[in-house]
Amino acid sequence: MARDITVTSYLPTLLAVRPRLVNAINRIDAYQVLCLRTEWGTEDTAEQQTGAFHTVCACVIAAANQLDLMPEERAALVRKLGTARIENEGLRATNDRLRSDKQHLEAALVRLTAEMT
Repeated sequence: MARDITVTSYLPTLLAVRPRLVNAINRIDAYQVLCLRTEWGTEDTAEQQTGAFHTVCACVIAAANQLDLMPEERAALVRKLGTARIENEGLRATNDRLRSDKQHLEAALVRLTAEMT
């Protein structure tokens, strides 16, 4: 993060992100304990290790997002979101057209049935 000369202190930002990072450090400590338990053969902790790893990743990513350290990733997600919105609108238009076609076909079927009787 480049230093912004208009900001007099990053302390509030850093204090806000601290709980996420502390949580990540705590989960790393827990992961280490789980590894030792497995190493000493007292229990199988693979599932708990995986959970701790994913928690660490989530906390670090959340902290990075809060500090806006990943602008490229954010921009990529914004582009994907824009594409998804455009595709969604296209799908809605197609759905509306198909619904209209179905109504016309049902009406034609009713007319043909009436003519046959």
